[in-house]
Formats: sequence, C-alpha cells, structure tokens
Amino acid sequence: IEFRGRIDSLEAEFLRGMLLLNHEKDERLYKGLKDAYLHLRKIMRAEVLGEPLKSFELLGMDYEEVRRVTHRPSDYFSGGHLVLTGGERPAVIHLNCLRTRVREVEIIAVKAFKEELETHRNDIVESLNRLSSAVYYLMLLAQYGQGE
Repeated sequence: IEFRGRIDSLEAEFLRGMLLLNHEKDERLYKGLKDAYLHLRKIMRAEVLGEPLKSFELLGMDYEEVRRVTHRPSDYFSGGHLVLTGGERPAVIHLNCLRTRVREVEIIAVKAFKEELETHRNDIVESLNRLSSAVYYLMLLAQYGQGE
C-alpha cells in the first residue's frame, strides 16, 4: 500500500509539472512530461493487475536513446551534466524535484517487492530507474534547449 500511495503522490507531482510547463507554453517539455506521466500510470496498472510492464517512449525515443544522451549530455547539448545553483528557470527546478521523487519511489519499490534475498517485479524497479533518466533528459532540454 505504501508503494501505491507513493505512486499516487508522484502522479500528482507530474500533473503539477505539466500544469507549470503548459503555463510556460513549453510544448516539447509538456509533451515529454506527459509521456513520462503516462508511463507512470502504466507502472501502477502493471502492479495492480500483475501484468508485465511494457517499455516506454519519451518524445519518440526509447530508453536506450534517452540513456545515451543522459550519460553524455555534452555530446548532445551546449553544456554537460547539470550542476544546479537555484538560478535555473522554474521548469528545471521542478523537474529536478520530480526526478528525486521518482528515485524515492524506486527505493520504496525495492522494499515493497523484496522477498528474502530476491526482488520480484524487477520490471517495475527498472522502469522507475528509467523514468528518473527520462526526467533528467527533460531537465537537460529545459536548461539547454533542443538537443537531439
């Protein structure tokens, strides 16, 4: 129940972020955050129904593409990894808060799905890790612009 409650809270934070990005009229970031939000809903559905979780897509990219960019951002953007100072635009700061919340839910998922020395629902845990990378990608877009 703690896992589902944290997913509910995270969904609310994603919706707040979508509202902010819609208000800022940043269509690409809004679309990306909506893609991430819809995947979060798939995570909840898969857990509730005991279904396997399908892969996700963010702005037309699969996870491997997102991972490639987030691990080497200087190859795709005008700057490298983000070192936040508090002077960034509100979208970057809010996305960072979302990213950390995704990490918190990932930790809860590990605890919720651990039985003895084994974790079941590794697909959900891995998907939350990928969702964190997706939000980091959106942070890079928000900070540096278009990217790839």
